Amino acid sequence: MTKTFKKLKRFIALILTLIIVIQTLPAVNVFAAETHDYSYNGYTVAYDITSSYGNTQNIQVTLKNTGAKPIENWALLYLPHGNIINIWNAVAIEGENGTKLVTNTYWNSNIAPNSSVSFGYTLENADGRPDEFNLQGVRVPKTAGAEVKYTVLSDWGSGFSGTIEVKNNSTAPIMSWNLSFDADVSKLTYNEQKLSKNADGQFVLLRTDDVNIQANATVNLSITGAGNANSLTNFVLSEVVNTQPVSMPTEPETPAPEDSPRLRY
Repeated sequence: MTKTFKKLKRFIALILTLIIVIQTLPAVNVFAAETHDYSYNGYTVAYDITSSYGNTQNIQVTLKNTGAKPIENWALLYLPHGNIINIWNAVAIEGENGTKLVTNTYWNSNIAPNSSVSFGYTLENADGRPDEFNLQGVRVPKTAGAEVKYTVLSDWGSGFSGTIEVKNNSTAPIMSWNLSFDADVSKLTYNEQKLSKNADGQFVLLRTDDVNIQANATVNLSITGAGNANSLTNFVLSEVVNTQPVSMPTEPETPAPEDSPRLRY
């Protein structure tokens, strides 16, 4: 009986010791990842805080195209509320008043309808989250650093074939390019697809398989048509640029980002 009592006392003493040790251990905070959603005309942004330690956060941003046309040469302008380091799947460029212009990495430059791209980074000295995201990009004529050459290969009266050579002579890529031109023809096809006309009555040729032209590179396009083979003129090469960011809007677009984040564990 005495031995049993001594064993019981030792067992109780061990339990009490464990309780004291557990009480002295520092509290461990379990981080709940959170997502903030932003909705705009033609696109949405999901801002994920995937982990956090002190005032440093790991961030993932997903840009989705909710419109009917591709988003070309995408870039987002916003105030990150911290210092961006170790960015992946994108490039961060300094903007005005602490903003960042986050751009694509060439290979992921266009976003098809109902598709998305994601990028991420570490945010140091985080003191909040973005109030809004401003999608950048404007199509402009490529007035320097490129040339277009059209050559008739064969003309058999009722139809013709030819090539259009687009050469990038600059040290920067031509992003999300397209080519418009006049032509007195009844039919014009490229890659077995009939070309359509824009609002100005010009034919528009664009690539869906290779939307950018690398620096000092040349693209050759084979076309066929019915009509005047020598009527293809007034070639205008254009691209989508983000070199001069549009300023942040003074008022957020509607609807604004939700107030309450979605928590993910």
